[in-house]
Amino acid sequence: SPAKVIEDEKNNIYLNQQIIAIPKGFTKWTKILIKESKTCKEFIDFIVDYEFNKLKIQSPDLVIYLHADFDVVTNLRNERTDNEGVKNDIHESNLDFMKLVYKNSEYAANYLNWETIECSKDNKMKSIEDIHNDIWNKVKEICN
Repeated sequence: SPAKVIEDEKNNIYLNQQIIAIPKGFTKWTKILIKESKTCKEFIDFIVDYEFNKLKIQSPDLVIYLHADFDVVTNLRNERTDNEGVKNDIHESNLDFMKLVYKNSEYAANYLNWETIECSKDNKMKSIEDIHNDIWNKVKEICN
């Protein structure tokens, strides 16, 4: 059956009767808990319509998605010297959840045609300077 996305009188957003977002000012949906790409697509379409048509928020000229390989990001997270927050965080300590968010982020970036900057190479993070330069070059390209 198709996904059912509804908004209640308090602007809470529900997918198949489960709350998934509580907008404050405008919707935030970085923690999509959707397992099927069809449902993910329907939710993204709903959010895009909600933000840009119903709320009349101006659509961005450019969205840059900073992408790194999942294993690189996971290793960085696990190597933090101050790791108490990760160990106690119900999301970051759940590897399956993190994989789902990663997969859905890639899906959203592709589906919405975001500009993607690769932040890892050869199983390591690129330098801050290299990432900065990649971002700056992309912005200059769009602005010209």
